[in-house]
Amino acid sequence: NGDTKRADQFELEWFKKCGGKISVCHPTRGRPMQAAETRKKWLEAAKDPQSVEYIFGFAEDDDETRDILGRFKHALSPAGLMDQVGGNAVANYNAAVKASTGQIIVTAQDDIEPPLFWDELVWQALEPHLKRPKVLGIKDGHRNDGLMVTFICTRPTLGWLGNGGGILSGDYHGIYSDTEFSHRVRKAGIVLDTDIVFLHNHPAFDPKVPSDAIYDVENSNEAYKFGAEVFKRRNPDAFDSKP
Repeated sequence: NGDTKRADQFELEWFKKCGGKISVCHPTRGRPMQAAETRKKWLEAAKDPQSVEYIFGFAEDDDETRDILGRFKHALSPAGLMDQVGGNAVANYNAAVKASTGQIIVTAQDDIEPPLFWDELVWQALEPHLKRPKVLGIKDGHRNDGLMVTFICTRPTLGWLGNGGGILSGDYHGIYSDTEFSHRVRKAGIVLDTDIVFLHNHPAFDPKVPSDAIYDVENSNEAYKFGAEVFKRRNPDAFDSKP
């Protein structure tokens, strides 16, 4: 009947009864139908979907997305960020993560495909580490450089990261935020590496995947330049200082 607050309350109560295990935080913009289909795929691939809290994060002024995804549990990032260089992915990530309640945080994207029974795989790997910062080093099916584009961590990791309850630094808009996340957690030695693959169906890796305006915004030359400058400023230890 449109009473989303009451629906969220019921859903949260049920999630807690099921153990409050895993929160999936899914940032999105401009692709509401694709995002909804991704949610469906993730929950269908879960062994116990009732124990999964699924939260979208999108901009307050993303009207089309709000109209279509507003029926699902969601958190809003501030208006006015959609047209900035590189988009507003980081703001959407952090909005969803801050609204989450699960013991383990898993981030989704419009183009990420999880393995069958992914929730069981994640829970079994991280359940012994729930009381301390720990990150699950999963693979994306393409890269072998240690960079993570899907973030999976215990809740104490959020406090350790120091991003005000979010998972990524708000200094970024999108590009290079995952580089910093991967660099810092690996440097700290809190990554549990695995062979688990969350496939990244990105046009950069698969020519059969069509690009679109959202990819263009997030991966523009200006976005790369902006993100690189932020990364270098915040992580000087990532570079060899020798001449």
